[in-house]
Amino acid sequence: MSISRILFATPLCTLALVAVAATATPAAATAPARADWSKNIVAAPAGGVLIGNPDAPNKLVEYISYTCPHCAHFADESAKPLASGFIADGSTSVEIRPYLRTTIDYAISLAVTCGTPEQVFGNHAAVLAAQPDWLVRLESASPERQAQWDAAGATGGMAMVIADSGLQPLLARRGIDAEQLSACLADGAKLQAIADSTNYASHVTGVEGTPSFTLNGHLLYDVFDWAGVRSALIAARSAHN
Repeated sequence: MSISRILFATPLCTLALVAVAATATPAAATAPARADWSKNIVAAPAGGVLIGNPDAPNKLVEYISYTCPHCAHFADESAKPLASGFIADGSTSVEIRPYLRTTIDYAISLAVTCGTPEQVFGNHAAVLAAQPDWLVRLESASPERQAQWDAAGATGGMAMVIADSGLQPLLARRGIDAEQLSACLADGAKLQAIADSTNYASHVTGVEGTPSFTLNGHLLYDVFDWAGVRSALIAARSAHN
């Protein structure tokens, strides 16, 4: 089966608190340390990961295409302020959902979602950071080579895309060996889950390009960057206080 037939998606991406002891007490009381929810990373049903407090009052979902330069920019710009300013205190959870736009996205998304949830989150950041290098390799592949990706079938085509991308050494450094990577690229159930999530986002949620975001189940219209997401998160947090 051609990997491009799993889902038909149009390429878009245009888019000191100090405790003072009373003199009568023998020792100073210390406040219990607050949990840092940005360290809590779990698998999400749509193929990505959820970072933060699963019961957070504000739930942000990021729809990310790994072939989208705007997504790479958003990830770089938002990572630290999002973690420290919104996720760490437990007020906001963030789910990263791969969104399939092009044939290349199929293979890259499966490669990223290989490993433990912590590895997946690290893969996500590392692959987007390296996007200028591997994406140009794949986009400059000849039409004949791209035809070979499809002719090789789903699993074979995925393996060829990853080999041509040059991402294998990066993933190996992150603890994803060749055997594990091959198994991930052959995971049809996970690929179908990502495809189903993409179709639902496109046809029900209203996602038209990447990056796109929902907050508490509602699409953030005309919000495509960290400044817009930050404003929405601040407003949502104020509403819950």
